[in-house]
Amino acid sequence: MNDNDIKKAFEEIKLSEEKKALIWKEIEEAEESSKRAHGKSFKLLIAAMIAVCVIASTVVTDMVTGGMVSKAAGNALVAVKEFLGISQGKQDVVSRIKAEASLGNEVYAPDIMYIDDERVLFGTRRGLILFNYIEEELLATIDLQAIDCFYFNTDNKTTHVLWDEGRIVIYNVENGEPIGSYHVFEEGDDKTWSEVLEGEEKESLKDFEVKWQNMWDAHIGTFAYFSDKAVYGGAVNKDGEQDLMYSELSIEWTDVDGNDCISYLYVDEATGNYKIFTYYPESEGFAETAIILPEVGTEEDEIILPEFIYTGDDAAIAAICDYMGVKVSNMYYDADEHAIRIPAYVIYGEIERDGKLYVFGNFVEMFYVLNGNILECVSGGNYQARFTLTEVSNGYEVIAADFAEEAGDYEESLKRLTEGFDGMYDAFFDTASGREDAARMEFLKMYVALTNADIRYYKDFGWDPVEIK
Repeated sequence: MNDNDIKKAFEEIKLSEEKKALIWKEIEEAEESSKRAHGKSFKLLIAAMIAVCVIASTVVTDMVTGGMVSKAAGNALVAVKEFLGISQGKQDVVSRIKAEASLGNEVYAPDIMYIDDERVLFGTRRGLILFNYIEEELLATIDLQAIDCFYFNTDNKTTHVLWDEGRIVIYNVENGEPIGSYHVFEEGDDKTWSEVLEGEEKESLKDFEVKWQNMWDAHIGTFAYFSDKAVYGGAVNKDGEQDLMYSELSIEWTDVDGNDCISYLYVDEATGNYKIFTYYPESEGFAETAIILPEVGTEEDEIILPEFIYTGDDAAIAAICDYMGVKVSNMYYDADEHAIRIPAYVIYGEIERDGKLYVFGNFVEMFYVLNGNILECVSGGNYQARFTLTEVSNGYEVIAADFAEEAGDYEESLKRLTEGFDGMYDAFFDTASGREDAARMEFLKMYVALTNADIRYYKDFGWDPVEIK
């Protein structure tokens, strides 16, 4: 790929000449800076990265008709991504766990997996954190996604984390049976933690599972236990109401002085930091300790998450995607500025009549946040609708959007939308298995192809992650 190839990619996008000139000028200026700093030209790299950033953000806002414009933008992004061989660097474990504390898209704070007079072990789908809450020192992080052990708030498969006499043992369980590999981490002489053993011996897995069950027997339901306690601190007030996000389970343990303790994590809404709440049943006292996680940046290249661009071969669907993007842009989820809208449209029919194109379907809009290599769905909704489009020079334009009404008027409104279009009314009630999942996968694959992120799964709360393939 040379300068002319990059310019050709820009030519495929129907921008004004002024806009193209400005983009290319930005590349030239960035190249001059690289020459001064490094003594060599990085024009190809600079052009590709600007293409990824600028095309995704600028071209989308310039679209007026949809269809061929968005497809051309998508083609350019794919071209530069393939040229660079871009792949995602790791999202830092601490940064992601800190973000989860403030987003509010979890039902519970993480459960404590181990605690003593100094250390606490907890984690999420991104990774584990071992923290010295007395010295306010981060002792270790473990990337759970690197070992395929990230199954929390899931359906069939779960990840078990065992504190085993100073070792951390991690493995997966499916339908109650330990499966796959177990991973053992230990602290070295240099005070860093690393994996010292990986195995698949079934007997070892069974032994670990017995120990884990014994450890987990020391956990009790947080709300059930504290709901009738006159405890004023932490995430539960004297009336037993939930004030803040707190662990689903509390852990019972004994401190070095022999005192019985019951602890859980909760999220301080004001600061977004985790805190340990510890209750002492004998004295009915309590203590709260903040977990001050350090400020850490990403370990590798910045992850670029552009807006969704439809890159399929149906110009009518591209125009509808653009139309719906404006409609739902701020409707569902705004707690995280990095939430990404990715549609999933199930099309029941496209019918041409009197110079217009009528498209019927269930138009699902979903919003995700990236957690490591998992796109986690945080909100969304679906629209049963009929779109009316007219053909323009470079695709289609939506001229009318008619949506089914909710609740009691749903069926009657569908009759009005489908009147005179044979088979369309019944199509809205066809629950053929897998259509929605197939549409979701199709649109997710489009999005993954347009990013430099190492996205491998999507996940709905309470369900297992699903591989995007």
